[in-house]
Amino acid sequence: MDQFGMTIQFTDKNGRVIDIEIPDDWSPKVGAYHSGKKIGHLAFAEYNDIAVLESADVLPAYQKSGIASQMFKELIELNDDVYVPNRCWSSATGHEFYLSTEGAALVNACMRLGILSEKHEAPW
Repeated sequence: MDQFGMTIQFTDKNGRVIDIEIPDDWSPKVGAYHSGKKIGHLAFAEYNDIAVLESADVLPAYQKSGIASQMFKELIELNDDVYVPNRCWSSATGHEFYLSTEGAALVNACMRLGILSEKHEAPW
């Protein structure tokens, strides 16, 4: 990554060295790379003047390896002022931000691991 962001390396649960890139732009974006190939991301959008998780994805071959959780961990250590959609929000409530089944599993795992806490849930 260039001078306007940072790259952190970690080894995933399968022994692969993963680069996590966090640019300095607003709103936060985090990318995960393996051998130079983009394998995942977290992207946030502005909602009521806060950054709320808009999308999260890790390629299937890399899922369940701790990559998305590590992306959250690295981002939170740099900027604790990011939020995930409130777990009460859904397509049924008409809210534009809500968690998919996979997104809910990621957020719940990050909460169990202490990476995220309830304070990271977006307010109504």
